[in-house]
Amino acid sequence: MRFWFGEEINGEYLRGFIEAGSRRELKPALELLYADTSQVTRQLVEDVLRYKRIDGVDEALRSIADHVFADGRQHVLVGDRLAELGVPLLVLWGQEDRIIPAEHARHAPDSAEVHILEGSGHSPHLEAAGNVNRIMERFLAGV
Repeated sequence: MRFWFGEEINGEYLRGFIEAGSRRELKPALELLYADTSQVTRQLVEDVLRYKRIDGVDEALRSIADHVFADGRQHVLVGDRLAELGVPLLVLWGQEDRIIPAEHARHAPDSAEVHILEGSGHSPHLEAAGNVNRIMERFLAGV
């Protein structure tokens, strides 16, 4: 049986993030990562722009997008391989994820422990760090 997380991905986000070369262009793309867009500070935008300007980053991002997310769809679906691992699985997903729909988490293997975090977007590890840490601690204590 295949366990897909799904092919859907926000292709507009991918293009916007890759193509952005200024704060004005990058900020809207970064805002898509968060349910609470106030988390996208001027400093965050500057830090990401600085990273994007490192030699080779642009080429790497374009290569990943062309091979993994061609035509705005995910072509590498890891979900179908997770059940074969034979290890405990924890899936954390932001309910308000605007990059990859939270519905994908519901397609995790039956053996996975799945948490859909309300009030979080694509970056629940940042938006709900305390909750994510508690869930991970509890999960890891049980394995």
